[in-house]
Amino acid sequence: AEIDGSGDLSKAGLDLDIEGSPKIDIELHPLEGDPAVWWYSVKLIEDYVFLREPVTPSCAHEMVGIIAGEKQPDARFWRWIAPVLPGRIYGGGTEPPNLKVDFLVFGYRPRALLKHFGEK
Repeated sequence: AEIDGSGDLSKAGLDLDIEGSPKIDIELHPLEGDPAVWWYSVKLIEDYVFLREPVTPSCAHEMVGIIAGEKQPDARFWRWIAPVLPGRIYGGGTEPPNLKVDFLVFGYRPRALLKHFGEK
């Protein structure tokens, strides 16, 4: 992983072994009772915003999680699945299994982005 010396931009290359920049910490949230389903989240870093992208986006459909007790999905929690039809039963469960896909997580400070694309 490379870190921009200014501290304004961090990037981590991640795979299922969860490795990359020590500045970006990916948390894994397994679904109890189903080892084929897990959710990801990025541990918050003050003043940073995170973007995530599978390295093979054409075969990955992102699902956003809902925190227990809440009604609205929360974009801080996600997982990727192969494109499937909703409402189907997969492997005996109601949740399709996760897609094994490498992914990248980029962290940036919004002020750095504004500075980069702002007036020169």
